[in-house]
Amino acid sequence: YIVDEAEPLDKVIPVDAYIPGCPPKPEAIIDGVVKLINKVSSNKGKKK
Repeated sequence: YIVDEAEPLDKVIPVDAYIPGCPPKPEAIIDGVVKLINKVSSNKGKKK
């Protein structure tokens, strides 16, 4: 199986947060994790 061109990840699976940079700075990773924690906390008790 050979892939000539990779598709963006968000075209393959659902993505909840984007962290910019290649490689991302530690601050960007922390910011992304904090945003995910806030998103999960605000969705507790809600049904999909």
